[in-house]
Amino acid sequence: GKAHAGLLDWNKSLADLTVAVSREPDNPKYRIARGEVYLQNRDLARAIEDYTRAVEIQPGFAAGFTQRG
Repeated sequence: GKAHAGLLDWNKSLADLTVAVSREPDNPKYRIARGEVYLQNRDLARAIEDYTRAVEIQPGFAAGFTQRG
């Protein structure tokens, strides 16, 4: 996911991270990473949804709060 994001291949990154989320839906790191890709694609609603879910999964996960605003 993040490797493709570094190459600006957002569609591939999104696909990889969506697979990761489907395999480990309670992993907040995957939610944050996918939220970042949604944000880069200007899909704010989905980005916020993933950031919010990351915070719900792990309330002390600072990245979820930071990204969500």
